[in-house]
Amino acid sequence: MTIDDSVILGKNAGTGISATSSDLSLFRRALVAGFSDGMRLDTATLEVYDGTITKNTRGVTITGPQAGVHPGTGFTCPPVIQTSFTPPPPPPPVTTWRRDPVFVRCDIANNGEYAIKLHAPELLVVEESNIKGNGAGVIVEADSLHQDSRIVKSNVYGNGAGPVQIETFHQTGQLNISGNYWSKISDPELSASWGASHTRNVTCSATNCTSSNCGSSYSCASNYYNGQQGRTYWTSCTATVPATWSSPVSFTGFSPTELPAGPRKADLCDMVKEERSAQSL
Repeated sequence: MTIDDSVILGKNAGTGISATSSDLSLFRRALVAGFSDGMRLDTATLEVYDGTITKNTRGVTITGPQAGVHPGTGFTCPPVIQTSFTPPPPPPPVTTWRRDPVFVRCDIANNGEYAIKLHAPELLVVEESNIKGNGAGVIVEADSLHQDSRIVKSNVYGNGAGPVQIETFHQTGQLNISGNYWSKISDPELSASWGASHTRNVTCSATNCTSSNCGSSYSCASNYYNGQQGRTYWTSCTATVPATWSSPVSFTGFSPTELPAGPRKADLCDMVKEERSAQSL
């Protein structure tokens, strides 16, 4: 799929661009605005150049296999009397990186909930773009990121009421956030512009338990199976504990002034220029 020099407008509902193919799709010098979801990518490969994604409820949502956050380290299950506990399994290793969303020289601005939300392991690339005025900036809720993932040479500020402009929950891989303009340029305000340290509750479960040996840290629930031999009872024991971890982030400097980021306006067609002006960009 290739969309060039186009204006895609909605009426505060539906999806502007929906992509599900792993084949490369291109969105260049075009604008999408006024949808519930500006772009929704599911196991898709999309490259966006000189694009404008604005005034949608959600800017860009990216999902696929192995979605979500599943802490596998950073916690210890409490002991169980005369038996063993079963901690949650660690997230499976990522064996391929087929879905690579790329945003170069883009304006992702004034979207109600967030600019970009990533739910699955990806190689995420954002370069020379404006991410500002959204309900939240960039949110990564995935266990893994490709080692070369980056948000660089961009203006990232004014997203949401709080200081956090980029929040990432990944446990393996790395996100490079160097060379951006954050508007806050002195500590501690600058270092508060991104969130990489997290605590999330996980559930520990004990096996082969009875209510007498689950221990005081576990909650026990009795169940039964009504088989041919009559009812067989067992007890399931669970405990909730916090998992803490810090996502690997690379930060090697910032821009003290706003960068000349965003679409190359001279290359945009007249229709896109007019609609960008109407959207006050």
